[in-house]
Amino acid sequence: MTNILLLSRNQVYGTTDGQLIMPFSIFRDQLLGRDIRVTNVPTQSPEDRTNAIRSAFESTSPPDIVITIPHWSEPADELSSWFERTRQETSPAKHMLLDFYDQTSSPHFGVLPYIDLYIKSKALRDRSLYQQDYQGGFIYADFVAQQWGFDLEDWHFGSKPDLNQAHKIIAGWNFGLTARYHKMIRASKRFPIPWKHRPIGLHFRVGTINRTDKDMEWYQYSRKKAAEFADPLRESIKFSGNERVSPKRYYAELYMSRFVYSPFGWGEVCYRDFEAVAAGATLIKPDMSHVETFPNIYRADETYLPVAWDMHDLVERSRELFDDPDRAIAMRKAARDTLDQAFRGTGFVEIIEECIRRVMS
Repeated sequence: MTNILLLSRNQVYGTTDGQLIMPFSIFRDQLLGRDIRVTNVPTQSPEDRTNAIRSAFESTSPPDIVITIPHWSEPADELSSWFERTRQETSPAKHMLLDFYDQTSSPHFGVLPYIDLYIKSKALRDRSLYQQDYQGGFIYADFVAQQWGFDLEDWHFGSKPDLNQAHKIIAGWNFGLTARYHKMIRASKRFPIPWKHRPIGLHFRVGTINRTDKDMEWYQYSRKKAAEFADPLRESIKFSGNERVSPKRYYAELYMSRFVYSPFGWGEVCYRDFEAVAAGATLIKPDMSHVETFPNIYRADETYLPVAWDMHDLVERSRELFDDPDRAIAMRKAARDTLDQAFRGTGFVEIIEECIRRVMS
Protein backbone atom coordinates (compact mmCIF):
# COMPACT_ATOMS: atom_id res chain seq x y z
CA MET A 1 0.00 0.00 0.00
CA THR A 2 1.31 3.45 -0.96
CA ASN A 3 0.29 6.05 1.61
CA ILE A 4 -0.12 9.59 0.27
CA LEU A 5 -0.60 12.67 2.43
CA LEU A 6 -2.43 15.35 0.45
CA LEU A 7 -1.98 18.84 1.87
CA SER A 8 -4.82 20.66 0.16
CA ARG A 9 -5.72 24.29 0.64
CA ASN A 10 -9.41 23.73 1.24
CA GLN A 11 -12.30 21.44 0.43
CA VAL A 12 -14.54 24.09 -1.12
CA TYR A 13 -15.27 22.54 -4.49
CA GLY A 14 -16.31 25.87 -5.99
CA THR A 15 -12.68 27.01 -6.02
CA THR A 16 -10.09 25.98 -8.58
CA ASP A 17 -7.85 24.31 -6.00
CA GLY A 18 -10.86 22.65 -4.37
CA GLN A 19 -11.96 21.23 -7.71
CA LEU A 20 -8.51 19.83 -8.34
CA ILE A 21 -8.73 17.56 -5.28
CA MET A 22 -12.25 16.34 -6.07
CA PRO A 23 -10.99 13.41 -8.21
CA PHE A 24 -9.32 11.93 -5.13
CA SER A 25 -12.83 11.51 -3.74
CA ILE A 26 -14.50 10.51 -7.02
CA PHE A 27 -11.92 7.80 -7.72
CA ARG A 28 -11.23 6.78 -4.12
CA ASP A 29 -12.30 3.17 -4.67
CA GLN A 30 -10.20 2.85 -7.82
CA LEU A 31 -7.17 4.17 -5.96
CA LEU A 32 -7.68 1.79 -3.05
CA GLY A 33 -8.12 -1.05 -5.55
CA ARG A 34 -4.59 -0.29 -6.74
CA ASP A 35 -3.20 -0.08 -3.20
CA ILE A 36 -3.08 3.71 -3.06
CA ARG A 37 -4.45 5.37 0.07
CA VAL A 38 -4.81 9.17 0.08
CA THR A 39 -5.34 11.14 3.29
CA ASN A 40 -6.45 14.72 2.66
CA VAL A 41 -5.61 17.37 5.26
CA PRO A 42 -6.78 20.93 4.45
CA THR A 43 -4.18 23.57 5.35
CA GLN A 44 -4.19 27.34 4.98
CA SER A 45 -0.59 28.33 5.70
CA PRO A 46 2.98 26.98 5.74
CA GLU A 47 2.62 26.55 9.51
CA ASP A 48 -0.51 24.43 8.99
CA ARG A 49 1.37 22.31 6.45
CA THR A 50 4.30 21.79 8.81
CA ASN A 51 2.01 20.79 11.67
CA ALA A 52 0.09 18.37 9.46
CA ILE A 53 3.31 16.75 8.27
CA ARG A 54 4.71 16.38 11.77
CA SER A 55 1.48 14.78 12.94
CA ALA A 56 1.45 12.39 9.98
CA PHE A 57 5.06 11.30 10.47
CA GLU A 58 4.50 10.67 14.16
CA SER A 59 1.76 8.15 13.31
CA THR A 60 2.22 4.40 13.03
CA SER A 61 1.77 4.60 9.23
CA PRO A 62 3.73 7.63 8.00
CA PRO A 63 3.18 8.68 4.39
CA ASP A 64 5.39 7.48 1.58
CA ILE A 65 4.54 10.55 -0.48
CA VAL A 66 3.45 14.08 0.42
CA ILE A 67 1.54 16.12 -2.18
CA THR A 68 1.43 19.82 -1.35
CA ILE A 69 -0.89 22.39 -2.95
CA PRO A 70 0.47 25.89 -2.27
CA HIS A 71 -1.29 29.09 -3.25
CA TRP A 72 -0.06 30.82 -6.38
CA SER A 73 0.64 34.01 -4.39
CA GLU A 74 3.05 32.35 -1.96
CA PRO A 75 6.51 33.95 -2.35
CA ALA A 76 8.70 31.64 -4.40
CA ASP A 77 11.76 31.88 -2.16
CA GLU A 78 9.72 31.14 0.97
CA LEU A 79 8.10 28.13 -0.67
CA SER A 80 11.49 26.79 -1.78
CA SER A 81 12.85 27.19 1.76
CA TRP A 82 9.82 25.40 3.19
CA PHE A 83 10.26 22.44 0.82
CA GLU A 84 14.01 22.28 1.50
CA ARG A 85 13.46 22.08 5.29
CA THR A 86 10.52 19.69 5.02
CA ARG A 87 12.30 17.30 2.70
CA GLN A 88 15.25 17.04 5.09
CA GLU A 89 12.97 16.43 8.08
CA THR A 90 10.86 13.75 6.37
CA SER A 91 13.43 11.71 4.43
CA PRO A 92 13.01 9.20 2.79
CA ALA A 93 9.46 10.32 1.94
CA LYS A 94 8.95 11.78 -1.53
CA HIS A 95 7.50 15.24 -2.15
CA MET A 96 5.32 16.51 -4.97
CA LEU A 97 3.87 19.94 -5.67
CA LEU A 98 0.39 20.00 -7.20
CA ASP A 99 -0.08 23.22 -9.17
CA PHE A 100 -3.70 24.31 -9.75
CA TYR A 101 -2.79 27.66 -11.33
CA ASP A 102 -4.77 28.90 -14.34
CA GLN A 103 -1.75 29.48 -16.54
CA THR A 104 0.58 26.98 -18.18
CA SER A 105 3.32 29.05 -16.56
CA SER A 106 4.27 29.12 -12.87
CA PRO A 107 6.16 31.43 -10.50
CA HIS A 108 7.25 28.39 -8.48
CA PHE A 109 9.61 26.39 -10.69
CA GLY A 110 12.39 27.41 -8.30
CA VAL A 111 11.19 24.67 -5.94
CA LEU A 112 12.25 21.91 -8.36
CA PRO A 113 15.59 21.13 -6.66
CA TYR A 114 13.74 20.51 -3.38
CA ILE A 115 10.92 18.25 -4.61
CA ASP A 116 10.69 14.99 -6.50
CA LEU A 117 7.86 15.88 -8.90
CA TYR A 118 5.97 18.98 -10.05
CA ILE A 119 2.42 18.13 -11.16
CA LYS A 120 1.25 20.92 -13.50
CA SER A 121 -2.50 20.81 -14.07
CA LYS A 122 -1.99 22.47 -17.47
CA ALA A 123 1.52 22.22 -18.85
CA LEU A 124 3.25 23.43 -21.99
CA ARG A 125 3.43 20.38 -24.24
CA ASP A 126 6.90 21.44 -25.38
CA ARG A 127 8.70 21.86 -22.06
CA SER A 128 11.58 23.69 -23.75
CA LEU A 129 9.23 26.68 -24.13
CA TYR A 130 9.61 27.28 -20.40
CA GLN A 131 13.07 28.63 -21.20
CA GLN A 132 11.67 31.48 -23.31
CA ASP A 133 11.57 35.08 -22.10
CA TYR A 134 7.86 35.84 -22.25
CA GLN A 135 6.48 39.24 -21.35
CA GLY A 136 4.57 38.72 -18.14
CA GLY A 137 6.17 35.28 -17.83
CA PHE A 138 3.24 33.65 -19.63
CA ILE A 139 3.04 32.64 -23.29
CA TYR A 140 -0.42 34.11 -23.97
CA ALA A 141 0.09 37.33 -22.03
CA ASP A 142 3.21 37.80 -24.14
CA PHE A 143 1.11 37.28 -27.29
CA VAL A 144 -1.47 39.88 -26.23
CA ALA A 145 1.27 42.38 -25.43
CA GLN A 146 3.06 41.87 -28.74
CA GLN A 147 0.06 41.39 -31.04
CA TRP A 148 -2.07 44.28 -29.80
CA GLY A 149 0.42 46.44 -27.93
CA PHE A 150 -1.24 45.93 -24.56
CA ASP A 151 0.84 47.26 -21.64
CA LEU A 152 1.14 44.50 -19.05
CA GLU A 153 2.73 46.99 -16.64
CA ASP A 154 4.05 44.96 -13.69
CA TRP A 155 1.89 41.85 -14.23
CA HIS A 156 4.10 38.77 -14.17
CA PHE A 157 3.36 35.10 -13.61
CA GLY A 158 6.24 32.86 -14.52
CA SER A 159 9.70 31.48 -13.84
CA LYS A 160 12.23 29.34 -15.69
CA PRO A 161 12.92 25.80 -14.51
CA ASP A 162 16.54 24.78 -14.18
CA LEU A 163 17.40 22.69 -17.24
CA ASN A 164 18.67 19.91 -14.98
CA GLN A 165 15.39 19.88 -13.06
CA ALA A 166 12.80 20.37 -15.83
CA HIS A 167 12.30 16.60 -16.20
CA LYS A 168 10.39 16.73 -12.91
CA ILE A 169 7.50 18.62 -14.52
CA ILE A 170 4.60 16.32 -15.41
CA ALA A 171 1.21 17.21 -16.87
CA GLY A 172 -1.62 16.41 -14.47
CA TRP A 173 -5.38 16.82 -14.52
CA ASN A 174 -7.57 19.90 -14.74
CA PHE A 175 -10.87 20.98 -13.17
CA GLY A 176 -12.78 19.15 -15.91
CA LEU A 177 -12.84 16.21 -13.48
CA THR A 178 -15.45 17.97 -11.35
CA ALA A 179 -18.69 16.23 -10.43
CA ARG A 180 -20.90 19.00 -11.81
CA TYR A 181 -19.69 18.36 -15.35
CA HIS A 182 -20.58 14.69 -15.02
CA LYS A 183 -24.04 15.73 -13.84
CA MET A 184 -24.37 18.08 -16.82
CA ILE A 185 -23.41 15.26 -19.19
CA ARG A 186 -26.06 12.99 -17.70
CA ALA A 187 -28.66 15.76 -17.97
CA SER A 188 -27.82 16.51 -21.62
CA LYS A 189 -28.09 12.82 -22.47
CA ARG A 190 -31.26 12.17 -20.50
CA PHE A 191 -33.06 15.28 -21.75
CA PRO A 192 -31.43 15.95 -25.12
CA ILE A 193 -32.37 19.06 -27.07
CA PRO A 194 -32.06 18.21 -30.77
CA TRP A 195 -29.52 20.24 -32.71
CA LYS A 196 -32.07 21.86 -35.01
CA HIS A 197 -34.24 22.90 -32.06
CA ARG A 198 -31.46 24.73 -30.21
CA PRO A 199 -32.46 28.39 -30.68
CA ILE A 200 -29.08 30.00 -29.92
CA GLY A 201 -26.60 29.64 -32.75
CA LEU A 202 -23.47 30.93 -31.01
CA HIS A 203 -23.09 31.45 -27.29
CA PHE A 204 -20.67 34.35 -26.95
CA ARG A 205 -20.87 35.80 -23.45
CA VAL A 206 -17.29 36.97 -23.00
CA GLY A 207 -17.95 39.85 -20.60
CA THR A 208 -16.36 42.81 -22.40
CA ILE A 209 -19.23 45.30 -22.33
CA ASN A 210 -18.99 48.71 -20.61
CA ARG A 211 -15.25 48.64 -19.97
CA THR A 212 -12.64 51.05 -21.23
CA ASP A 213 -9.28 49.70 -22.36
CA LYS A 214 -7.47 51.21 -19.37
CA ASP A 215 -9.86 49.46 -16.97
CA MET A 216 -9.18 46.04 -18.47
CA GLU A 217 -6.83 43.28 -17.53
CA TRP A 218 -4.83 41.94 -20.46
CA TYR A 219 -7.07 38.86 -20.84
CA GLN A 220 -10.20 41.04 -20.86
CA TYR A 221 -8.67 43.09 -23.63
CA SER A 222 -8.08 39.94 -25.68
CA ARG A 223 -11.73 39.01 -25.17
CA LYS A 224 -12.77 42.43 -26.38
CA LYS A 225 -10.73 41.84 -29.54
CA ALA A 226 -12.44 38.46 -29.96
CA ALA A 227 -15.85 40.14 -29.81
CA GLU A 228 -14.76 42.62 -32.47
CA PHE A 229 -13.49 39.88 -34.79
CA ALA A 230 -16.64 37.78 -34.28
CA ASP A 231 -19.09 40.59 -34.99
CA PRO A 232 -19.50 39.73 -38.73
CA LEU A 233 -20.82 36.29 -37.68
CA ARG A 234 -24.03 37.95 -36.54
CA GLU A 235 -25.04 37.97 -40.20
CA SER A 236 -24.81 34.17 -40.27
CA ILE A 237 -26.14 32.96 -36.96
CA LYS A 238 -28.10 34.02 -33.89
CA PHE A 239 -25.90 35.19 -31.01
CA SER A 240 -26.54 35.08 -27.30
CA GLY A 241 -26.20 38.42 -25.59
CA ASN A 242 -22.86 39.56 -24.18
CA GLU A 243 -23.98 41.07 -20.88
CA ARG A 244 -23.74 39.28 -17.54
CA VAL A 245 -26.69 37.05 -16.68
CA SER A 246 -27.65 34.89 -13.71
CA PRO A 247 -26.01 31.45 -13.43
CA LYS A 248 -29.42 29.84 -13.97
CA ARG A 249 -29.90 31.64 -17.28
CA TYR A 250 -26.29 31.10 -18.30
CA TYR A 251 -26.54 27.31 -17.97
CA ALA A 252 -29.97 27.22 -19.60
CA GLU A 253 -28.51 29.06 -22.58
CA LEU A 254 -25.67 26.56 -22.91
CA TYR A 255 -28.14 23.68 -23.26
CA MET A 256 -29.96 25.70 -25.93
CA SER A 257 -26.82 26.60 -27.91
CA ARG A 258 -25.36 24.85 -30.92
CA PHE A 259 -21.93 26.46 -30.65
CA VAL A 260 -20.02 28.04 -27.77
CA TYR A 261 -17.03 30.31 -28.18
CA SER A 262 -14.67 30.01 -25.21
CA PRO A 263 -11.77 32.48 -25.24
CA PHE A 264 -8.69 32.21 -23.08
CA GLY A 265 -8.98 33.82 -19.65
CA TRP A 266 -6.22 34.12 -17.05
CA GLY A 267 -5.17 30.77 -18.49
CA GLU A 268 -5.94 28.68 -21.54
CA VAL A 269 -8.21 26.05 -19.96
CA CYS A 270 -11.53 27.59 -18.92
CA TYR A 271 -14.67 26.46 -17.10
CA ARG A 272 -16.69 27.38 -20.19
CA ASP A 273 -14.86 24.68 -22.21
CA PHE A 274 -16.27 21.89 -20.06
CA GLU A 275 -19.63 23.58 -19.55
CA ALA A 276 -20.10 23.77 -23.31
CA VAL A 277 -19.03 20.19 -23.95
CA ALA A 278 -21.11 18.77 -21.08
CA ALA A 279 -24.18 20.70 -22.26
CA GLY A 280 -23.90 19.17 -25.73
CA ALA A 281 -22.69 22.23 -27.65
CA THR A 282 -19.79 22.36 -30.11
CA LEU A 283 -16.75 24.17 -28.74
CA ILE A 284 -14.92 26.90 -30.69
CA LYS A 285 -11.70 28.06 -29.04
CA PRO A 286 -8.23 29.50 -29.64
CA ASP A 287 -5.76 26.82 -30.68
CA MET A 288 -4.81 24.60 -27.72
CA SER A 289 -2.12 22.49 -29.39
CA HIS A 290 0.56 23.87 -27.04
CA VAL A 291 -1.21 22.56 -23.90
CA GLU A 292 -0.94 19.13 -22.28
CA THR A 293 -3.67 18.28 -19.77
CA PHE A 294 -6.35 15.76 -18.79
CA PRO A 295 -9.20 15.37 -19.63
CA ASN A 296 -8.01 16.30 -23.11
CA ILE A 297 -11.06 17.67 -24.90
CA TYR A 298 -8.70 19.67 -27.13
CA ARG A 299 -8.11 17.48 -30.19
CA ALA A 300 -8.14 19.88 -33.11
CA ASP A 301 -11.06 19.48 -35.56
CA GLU A 302 -12.12 16.33 -33.70
CA THR A 303 -13.41 17.55 -30.34
CA TYR A 304 -13.28 21.33 -30.90
CA LEU A 305 -12.77 23.89 -33.63
CA PRO A 306 -9.43 25.68 -33.12
CA VAL A 307 -8.97 29.23 -34.37
CA ALA A 308 -5.80 31.32 -34.53
CA TRP A 309 -4.80 33.33 -31.48
CA ASP A 310 -5.01 36.54 -33.51
CA MET A 311 -8.48 35.39 -34.67
CA HIS A 312 -7.89 36.26 -38.33
CA ASP A 313 -9.63 33.01 -39.30
CA LEU A 314 -12.42 33.08 -36.70
CA VAL A 315 -15.17 34.12 -39.12
CA GLU A 316 -14.15 31.85 -41.99
CA ARG A 317 -13.53 28.75 -39.86
CA SER A 318 -16.73 29.25 -37.88
CA ARG A 319 -18.91 29.76 -40.96
CA GLU A 320 -17.53 26.58 -42.50
CA LEU A 321 -18.60 24.67 -39.40
CA PHE A 322 -21.98 26.42 -39.19
CA ASP A 323 -22.65 25.20 -42.74
CA ASP A 324 -21.69 21.61 -41.94
CA PRO A 325 -24.02 20.47 -39.11
CA ASP A 326 -23.08 16.79 -39.48
CA ARG A 327 -19.45 17.64 -38.78
CA ALA A 328 -20.40 19.92 -35.89
CA ILE A 329 -22.61 17.25 -34.32
CA ALA A 330 -19.86 14.63 -34.65
CA MET A 331 -17.40 17.04 -33.04
CA ARG A 332 -19.61 17.74 -30.03
CA LYS A 333 -20.28 14.01 -29.57
CA ALA A 334 -16.57 13.20 -29.62
CA ALA A 335 -15.88 15.91 -27.05
CA ARG A 336 -18.69 14.88 -24.72
CA ASP A 337 -17.72 11.20 -25.01
CA THR A 338 -14.12 12.12 -24.16
CA LEU A 339 -15.18 13.99 -21.04
CA ASP A 340 -17.65 11.28 -20.05
CA GLN A 341 -14.97 8.60 -20.43
CA ALA A 342 -12.67 10.57 -18.13
CA PHE A 343 -15.21 9.93 -15.36
CA ARG A 344 -15.90 6.33 -16.31
CA GLY A 345 -12.35 5.26 -17.11
CA THR A 346 -9.04 5.00 -15.29
CA GLY A 347 -7.22 8.05 -16.69
CA PHE A 348 -6.92 9.90 -13.40
CA VAL A 349 -5.73 6.84 -11.50
CA GLU A 350 -3.16 6.14 -14.20
CA ILE A 351 -1.76 9.65 -13.78
CA ILE A 352 -1.39 9.07 -10.04
CA GLU A 353 0.28 5.71 -10.70
CA GLU A 354 2.70 7.35 -13.12
CA CYS A 355 3.54 10.01 -10.53
CA ILE A 356 4.22 7.29 -7.96
CA ARG A 357 6.33 5.32 -10.41
CA ARG A 358 8.46 8.34 -11.22
CA VAL A 359 9.32 9.21 -7.63
CA MET A 360 9.60 5.68 -6.22
CA SER A 361 11.66 4.07 -8.99
